[in-house]
Amino acid sequence: MLHDLETGIGLDVVVWLQEHGNGVFDALAHALDFAGLTWFFLLTLTLIFWSVDKNLGRRLLFALLFELLFIFVLKSFFDRPRPYEFAGVDLLFSDEPAGQGFPSGHSAIAILFWGILVLWAKRRWLWGVLIVYAVLSGWARLYGGAHFPQDVVAGWAIGLVLLMIYPSLADSFPANWNRLPIWSQFALVIGAGVISVALSWNNEDALTIAAGLLGGGVGLLVEFHAIGFRIAEGWQRRAMVYVGGMLMVAIAFVGMRVAFAELDPPQVFRVIRYSLTALIATAVYPWIVTRVA
Repeated sequence: MLHDLETGIGLDVVVWLQEHGNGVFDALAHALDFAGLTWFFLLTLTLIFWSVDKNLGRRLLFALLFELLFIFVLKSFFDRPRPYEFAGVDLLFSDEPAGQGFPSGHSAIAILFWGILVLWAKRRWLWGVLIVYAVLSGWARLYGGAHFPQDVVAGWAIGLVLLMIYPSLADSFPANWNRLPIWSQFALVIGAGVISVALSWNNEDALTIAAGLLGGGVGLLVEFHAIGFRIAEGWQRRAMVYVGGMLMVAIAFVGMRVAFAELDPPQVFRVIRYSLTALIATAVYPWIVTRVA
């Protein structure tokens, strides 16, 4: 069935969209593509965790990482092509998308990540904004030649299902988790991270996410039990905390990237780089801010 859609109406839709493109559509598609990439979420999650709502940042991080790992499992299982692999379709983005085509990670993230923020904000009109954004994000994946319509629809469905079960998990999970001994919390987080790394070993993008899960999970536990980071009062101080943190994270990330560039095996040093980056963002920098404040 997927093959018939990819070589039939699904491919026709993508070709038609590209035939009716223009510079404005190109710019919009590029912006929406960036809104689903690693650097965008690094900028967004650190802003929320350091300067808006620490608990919201923690929940968003784990929801995002879980969803992305789940998406990559499905991508590997179905192993479907992308439109730009067919004649007559161009990939409008500078970097090739991660993994196989089905389902669309951008489309799933558009529903879950921003849906959690809408739930947190408690403004009904934002649901309309979310619907418009999700539709535009799906359009950008088609227009950019990265996905077929069925990939986008499947991504929306996954994001919607996860968003529907999120409130009950957000209410019940923290209390049950905090009843566990500290050592078992660390054992579970490290174990989940190591298993994710092992399962993702041959997929560069999934390995990046797994490393973030490992380092970020450990960092959040350290912060919760030993640091007690508090968000600063006043927008000026919050802005200073955010800018300082981004400088520290960027320097550490780029420094490790340069230092590890020629080292083998690359998977080991990718895990080290991304897990340490996540650890710095969730524990080391909050510790520094707490001591300086």
